[in-house]
Amino acid sequence: MSWFSSIAPTFNSGTVNFSPALAPGASTYFSLESPPTGKTITVGTPSSLTTVLSGGGQTGATVTVAAGTPVTDAATVGGTVGGTGAGSASGEVTYAIYKDPACTALAAQAGGAPVTNGVGGPSTPVATLAGGTYYWLASYSGDINNQAAVSACGTERLIVAKKASLGLPS
Repeated sequence: MSWFSSIAPTFNSGTVNFSPALAPGASTYFSLESPPTGKTITVGTPSSLTTVLSGGGQTGATVTVAAGTPVTDAATVGGTVGGTGAGSASGEVTYAIYKDPACTALAAQAGGAPVTNGVGGPSTPVATLAGGTYYWLASYSGDINNQAAVSACGTERLIVAKKASLGLPS
């Protein structure tokens, strides 16, 4: 059994170059060990999301619309990557709508959109919510330079106005 392969003398220098032999199918790459219990490996820079609702001619953190009015959300990735900012972030952002400010009772999914140069595409327009107050949440997938991020629940509020009933006969 040979311990070395590719032995190649370099003439006139007295140097011998060699590399360790590898078993058939083996790789020169190695895998990372599992992190210690309670620890995680993070890659990239911490990211944050800035979001804004749009609907019924309004834009902002709180939007009030009549039932049936389409509303969308949009997200921008923040953070820094090697001093260049998250302006080069890619990946995907997904949107969800919840019935409570703790974001535990899902009301509707609002789709996903690609993130290009730190800007996420808008959510799918949602116009099917009944009257009430809803809370939007955006989730960024992360990329090789930016960690995943989730917007803070309760910071974006959608109020869908209930239709008025005058009690008159029709």
